[in-house]
Amino acid sequence: MKVRHTLAVFALLITPSSTVAAAGDALWNPSMELVIHVEVAQIDAPRVHRPYVAVWIEDQDKFPIRTVALWTEKPKYVPDLKGWYRDDQTRAVAEGTQLATIIASATRAAGKYTVKWDGKDNKGKLVKAGKYTVCIEAAREHGTYQIIHQEMDFSGMPQQINLPGNTELSAASLDYRKSN
Repeated sequence: MKVRHTLAVFALLITPSSTVAAAGDALWNPSMELVIHVEVAQIDAPRVHRPYVAVWIEDQDKFPIRTVALWTEKPKYVPDLKGWYRDDQTRAVAEGTQLATIIASATRAAGKYTVKWDGKDNKGKLVKAGKYTVCIEAAREHGTYQIIHQEMDFSGMPQQINLPGNTELSAASLDYRKSN
């Protein structure tokens, strides 16, 4: 009984407060979207496997409010996505749900991919307008580990940001724009 009470108190302490809209707060403009372009690098070497990739959004308190993409193959290697896995464990305690088994999809071969964020949290509710951090992480068995963090202001003004590539993700960009 004591453990349940402690977990409940812990969950209350880590519940995302910066995304909860109070009366009068502006919400994400539903006519806008964030388009995230990711290019998985081509690595020609023996024993190279497709990378695991996670794309998620954190609020100003660094709380993970939405997992946009999770490309994995074997559940036992999901913890190799260190940033996403750590954040998801925190989120799971606060929200009481397990995302990895629900939203994970297959790994991707080298190439260009696009995912979109509609300004909603994991529960399907629009978040408050404002600053959030976009996180893109890649880990490869017998390869390297890479993570990109980029803060953006989602207050209705369109913007584009090109992110520097790395070993696992040769390119990435963020395009906050009107929805198509």
